[in-house]
Amino acid sequence: MHRLLTRYSKYIPRHLLTAGLLCVAGVSQATFIHAAIAASPHQSKVDDSHYTPINLARWHRSASLVLTQGADFQRVTMSTIANYEASILLSSNSALSYKIQSGTHDFIIDLGSPLPVSRFYQNNQSAGGALSLLASNTLEAVDSEQWMPLSKSVSFTSGVIPSVSFPESTTRYILIRFDIKSEGSIGNISATGSLSRTQASIFEAAPVKAN
Repeated sequence: MHRLLTRYSKYIPRHLLTAGLLCVAGVSQATFIHAAIAASPHQSKVDDSHYTPINLARWHRSASLVLTQGADFQRVTMSTIANYEASILLSSNSALSYKIQSGTHDFIIDLGSPLPVSRFYQNNQSAGGALSLLASNTLEAVDSEQWMPLSKSVSFTSGVIPSVSFPESTTRYILIRFDIKSEGSIGNISATGSLSRTQASIFEAAPVKAN
């Protein structure tokens, strides 16, 4: 058997030849099979992308943007995103940027329904300052006590991506408050939790009601 394997080795795939030689050497059938599988270049990999937490702060995930104008709100819809530069905050295109001036700026992200959130990060390009996060299940004035802090304020400088993790909270609205010291460009945001791509389909199928 060993001579046959050696003689015809050029016609036998290397991973099978290795397993065959192991078998001739007296290795058990189970070990032979495991060796063949381990050596196979065609071994399939498990696709676990459907179980990876998804970014909830995206237009295509039914999230929307609420801009604050004093005590009033301006809700940006899918049909009007082209009219608002700030709409890139919910874009999937990380190359887009929004010029943010010095001062305090409030943006409200409506996730469409109460969803679990435990991490937030901002694609900052050249701005500097700090940001803080608050949450509420109802759309309230930005100075309302109904907004509950999700984390402490996070400072950042030009080129630094502010990121914060916190105990998972189920909320519909996230208030992002920027305190910009150095004006510059910021990009899209990310808000994730334990919700996977597969689980998200349940919420995407449900109609969104505006408050």
